[in-house]
Amino acid sequence: MQLTYSNTILSARSQPDIVPLINNIVQLPSKILQIDGVVSAGTGEEVVDERDEMDSEGKLPHVDYLVKINGDSMDPITRCRKYNSYAVEITPAVPNILSRNFDTSLPNQKWVTDITEFSIPAGKVYLSPIVDCFDGGTPSWSIGTSPNAELVNTMLKTAADTLSESERPIIHSDRGAHYRWPEWIGLMNQYGFTRSMSKKSSTPDNAQAESFFGHLKTEFFYNQSWQGKSVQDFMKELNDYLEWYNTKRRKISLGGKSPREYRQAKSAWRFWSRKRSARLFHITIAIC
Repeated sequence: MQLTYSNTILSARSQPDIVPLINNIVQLPSKILQIDGVVSAGTGEEVVDERDEMDSEGKLPHVDYLVKINGDSMDPITRCRKYNSYAVEITPAVPNILSRNFDTSLPNQKWVTDITEFSIPAGKVYLSPIVDCFDGGTPSWSIGTSPNAELVNTMLKTAADTLSESERPIIHSDRGAHYRWPEWIGLMNQYGFTRSMSKKSSTPDNAQAESFFGHLKTEFFYNQSWQGKSVQDFMKELNDYLEWYNTKRRKISLGGKSPREYRQAKSAWRFWSRKRSARLFHITIAIC
């Protein structure tokens, strides 16, 4: 079954309950311990900040958490690795056209994309968004339970439908397998989009996407208890947040407007600016 909202939520498969597995490893009496969104029975207090980025060398190490038990002893708890889609050199990489320059004065000129993982007791959920560097909005996204080709290709097809005939953005990604499979490359060529890729293991090359994921997880995911929440319910809540992010969440960098409000205001300004320029040109010709 597939549920469709304004963007795409792929069908959720049943997932094993991983809470008993955690309980078997960490035997702690009675309170709640939350590790990267996974809540298990036990007594514990997380005392190390979340680390969701690669280290300075671009590696993806296990992140150790120190858990305070009964106020004194400290035991390390290891969370799952950050999701990484890199899978050798399937096809040749393309140059980094953006070269960390995410500034643009027009919408639909520079897009970035990536995949992030959410781990809850009921299972894992993956989000694949397009982020527009113009306003930080997300013109398209897909949510599913598998980080496969369907997830990213559906997102790309939906994004292409939002564009006018003259709009052909650069789409920047990391070097993950999803962006090097023949089907993705074929779609990019079909739509006339330009591919751009980060250097290997260079997170700052896709900083716009990483920043978006950071805000998303801080506001929506971290410090929340997802115990008892089904995968399907989580996917709907994530979809609702993304709708709110685009239409209601106001940003200082956008003059206190949401991405949609900012885009509409800029679009109206460009329309009247072009109309005024055409009128002045007409007056100049008439005087001459």
